Amino acid sequence: MAILLNCVLLFLVLFFVYPLKFVFSMVIPALTRIGAPISMSAQDGRLMMWVYSAGFVARMLIFVLLYWNQYRRRSAFGLSDAQAFAARTGARTHLLSVAVLIERARAKAFAAAAGKPPEGDLTPT
Repeated sequence: MAILLNCVLLFLVLFFVYPLKFVFSMVIPALTRIGAPISMSAQDGRLMMWVYSAGFVARMLIFVLLYWNQYRRRSAFGLSDAQAFAARTGARTHLLSVAVLIERARAKAFAAAAGKPPEGDLTPT
């Protein structure tokens, strides 16, 4: 199970490293006002951020599954109580990250459906 999860994690990291270049090319100039941001429509920028967010959620879910696998097999691994606690809280921490991002995405989707302007977007308008 751990080998499969590590392979999936490696694929996700490699798959999302290249689009990360475009995320930083868009976000850093927007935040620092240094340099020219890449030319991209607002819709393309939002799509890129949605795809990157999906990759983040997938990576965090893989971490949850890795921690859960470690906790589930704690007796086979010979984990101490402190190590088992760290595995359990690690899974919960990453699951909380996923829940926050999914809730933020849900709120933005409902705001967009209601015709309200998106708040906190770093995409050009």
